[in-house]
Amino acid sequence: MARLWRSLDSRSGRIGLVVFLAIVLLAVFAPAVAPHSPYQQAIVRRLKPPAWDARGQAENPLGTDQLGRDILSRVIYGSRISLLVGAAAVFAAGLLGSFLGLIAGYFGGRLDYAISTLINAAWSFPFILLALIIVAVLGASLQNLIIALVATSWAAFARIVRGEVVALREREYVSAARSMGMRSWRVVVRHVLPNASASILVIASIEFGRAIIRESFLSFLGLGVPPSIPSWGGMLSEARPYIFTLPHLVTIPGVMIFVTTLSVNLFGDGLRDSLDPRLRKR
Repeated sequence: MARLWRSLDSRSGRIGLVVFLAIVLLAVFAPAVAPHSPYQQAIVRRLKPPAWDARGQAENPLGTDQLGRDILSRVIYGSRISLLVGAAAVFAAGLLGSFLGLIAGYFGGRLDYAISTLINAAWSFPFILLALIIVAVLGASLQNLIIALVATSWAAFARIVRGEVVALREREYVSAARSMGMRSWRVVVRHVLPNASASILVIASIEFGRAIIRESFLSFLGLGVPPSIPSWGGMLSEARPYIFTLPHLVTIPGVMIFVTTLSVNLFGDGLRDSLDPRLRKR
């Protein structure tokens, strides 16, 4: 971690890393940090205002929702869903997309044409329509939500990686490795993939934030995780009737989505600037 911190040249990248790590720690230690159970209902305490309101109480710093559940506890536990979905979706989409981009960019020919056609088809297909089809066929669950996000994210990795590999395969060190009789897959793994890793990390940071937003969007529509599981998108959906009378019910999970996405993007930009020698400050 210290090495990663020293490698970040930009202040914004370090700020993004600190904020993101804080959110990760909040999710990991949610049972110890949350003041109440996110599932505990108390109808007699429903829709209590936050502590900064004159009618608020310190027992529920951010107030309670329509079922009397503590909002702070649900926000803390909701970070687990967002980070889990984002990490799982980006990891799976990154593996699939990077693999297809590598073989399409390096080997070219008909294989490149077939994969590029598939990428363009996936890229042009509306996200919400594809997600609706997947959820309608497989049903609404956490696993199917991740599948829907992977199906709509892998093309971004494949497109970027393919473009990088097309340029890298003409470099002198790649030609030298091929002339020495090195096998194609060994050239890809030892010479091409490491030089394309910076672009993969940058697109992963972007897609991580996008996955969090899409998870919240689908949960808001009732197509994500079950309502019984606390999630930021689900909280937004449940607070919709009170958006004008109790705006904090919408603002709090919305701010968490915004801060998490912004921190990941800032960290990704700082990491890109540090890994790419052409972008380093002289």
